[in-house]
Amino acid sequence: MIFKVFLFIAFICASACGTLYENNQFTPKPVSDDSATVYLYRPSSMSNAAYSPELLVNDEYKLSIKNGQYSSMTLPPGKTIFEVEPDKNYSGITAISLLLSAEKSYYIRVDTSLKLETSATYEPYQRSFNLNVVDEALAISQIEKCCLTKKKASTQQEPIHEVEKSSDEGFSVDKTQNPFSH
Repeated sequence: MIFKVFLFIAFICASACGTLYENNQFTPKPVSDDSATVYLYRPSSMSNAAYSPELLVNDEYKLSIKNGQYSSMTLPPGKTIFEVEPDKNYSGITAISLLLSAEKSYYIRVDTSLKLETSATYEPYQRSFNLNVVDEALAISQIEKCCLTKKKASTQQEPIHEVEKSSDEGFSVDKTQNPFSH
């Protein structure tokens, strides 16, 4: 019986999560004449799944790197530094520099791992976030397989039902009591 309840709850949770995000056919957007497009994606992984480190571009906050999702940025051409939260003690390649060219797309994959430490120091583990520049063809296929995008909100609005309140209703202690206290 407990197993059936567990399966039911797991099914409800899985279906609820499935309504917020969707896998879709990834198609890079056209690049403008005076800028570069950078796609940053993080394949879904159990290690560090709950962590969404911040990405800084040229020392400015741009976005949070979420597990199993991708983002795109339109940036001016020139030397650009991408860095994962420099104030955190993450291991791995947490900063890369790219020379961006106009009318070109770039793809950065964020790999993550969690290494358990057996030392006597305060932290028993080491979080790792690696920024890797990836070839376009490989990146497109990986984004399609691993990453989710938020579903577009429905354009139809449901009618709002208003409840009329009679004017003789006032504050009452009876209405604010705990219903389980009787």
